[in-house]
Amino acid sequence: MRRQVPPVTVPVLHQVLQHYAARTPRLGVVLERVTRPGWPGVEALGHDHFAFRTFGVPGLGISSLERVLVPLGYERVADTPPLAFPAKKLAATWFRAADPEARRRLPRVFVSEIQVEKLSPRAQEVIRRAGGWAAAAPAEEVLVQVGNADRIFESTTLAAAAGANQ
Repeated sequence: MRRQVPPVTVPVLHQVLQHYAARTPRLGVVLERVTRPGWPGVEALGHDHFAFRTFGVPGLGISSLERVLVPLGYERVADTPPLAFPAKKLAATWFRAADPEARRRLPRVFVSEIQVEKLSPRAQEVIRRAGGWAAAAPAEEVLVQVGNADRIFESTTLAAAAGANQ
């Protein structure tokens, strides 16, 4: 039985791209240069993959994105051995459309996870404090909060720094 990709998948992926484009002003310049007429292979360009970095704490790791991607018609690909980048303190995996027909048109999703337990005690404290809300949060709340992660991390970091100075 072939697993269908729900109709909401493409609009959700477009929202992710729009959010990224809004936060990355130079993206328009890069796309304009890469897709200009006469550029070799421009007609074959497509969106190959997304990449996300997560934190290895409850509610914010690879599994937090998996619980969003699976309902969108994606499946986790089991790599043997698992993808690991020890020097960068990262574990990783990737997802693809579960429907083989959809794989030609939907990007893969690469997700890496910072191995928080391998960071300095201070970094662990800041990350755990910033992400503590996520352990019990529903997937929808995690997505909303990730969309505002710069403000959450900034306010938590400032609060942690203020507490350290007392």
